[in-house]
Amino acid sequence: MVRLPEGMRDRIKAAAEANNRSMNAEIVATLEEKYPRPVLIEEEIAKADALLAKILADPNTSDENKRLLALLAEETKRLIRRRRT
Repeated sequence: MVRLPEGMRDRIKAAAEANNRSMNAEIVATLEEKYPRPVLIEEEIAKADALLAKILADPNTSDENKRLLALLAEETKRLIRRRRT
């Protein structure tokens, strides 16, 4: 149980109604916004790798740009690994 200051319940209820959510969903959404899940660097690297693969597979990407992007990706990973140690 959480004790709310005077009037806060009414403000939460109004916000929940405005957002078409239950009060619980409104509270959870607000807490998620204020306290987001920590970003895992491995997830971000995987996303970057997927994006890089799409760019490299695009026939409109020049060979020089592909080379530069691959170098950038490797250097970024090297810096991340170095930062961890």
